[in-house]
Formats: sequence, C-alpha cells, structure tokens
Amino acid sequence: MTGKYVLKLYVTGQTPRSQRAIANLRRLCEEELDGAYEMVVIDVLERPQLAEDEKILATPTLNDRAQICRESSTRRFSVVELCDCAC
Repeated sequence: MTGKYVLKLYVTGQTPRSQRAIANLRRLCEEELDGAYEMVVIDVLERPQLAEDEKILATPTLNDRAQICRESSTRRFSVVELCDCAC
C-alpha cells in the first residue's frame, strides 16, 4: 500500500462511547493499515460547522471518503463495530 489514509472520526464530546470509538478505530487501523494512517477526531460539540458541512447526522461517524475498507481489505467498519467490538 502506498500513501497515508486520512481518517476523520466525528464524535460527540468525551463520552465513553466516543472514547471506545476512538480506541477501536485506532486498533483496527493498526491491524489493517500498519500505521499508514492519520486519524483526525472532530468533536461536533466544539466544531458543529464541520459536522454540518459534511452532513453528519449521528456520531460516532467515520468519514466515508477515506475508503479504508475498499482499498486495504474486504472488511467493513460500522458505527456499531467502532463502539461495541471487543478490545
């Protein structure tokens, strides 16, 4: 794989659910991308305009423009998986 993926994860505050999503995404990226990624966490409470511009309706949401699944593996990540998978 060449290049680096820039992943935007939208969360709402520093809730346990947000923290799980961040930790799980980081773990999944390390497993699938071997460190070739940059994760940007955007708190919609602090930056609501960014969420509105991207039409984010629920959090946590991983920006689908990252194309992490289609280019690096057949695995699909979902909001449920980011929040609820076992670590």
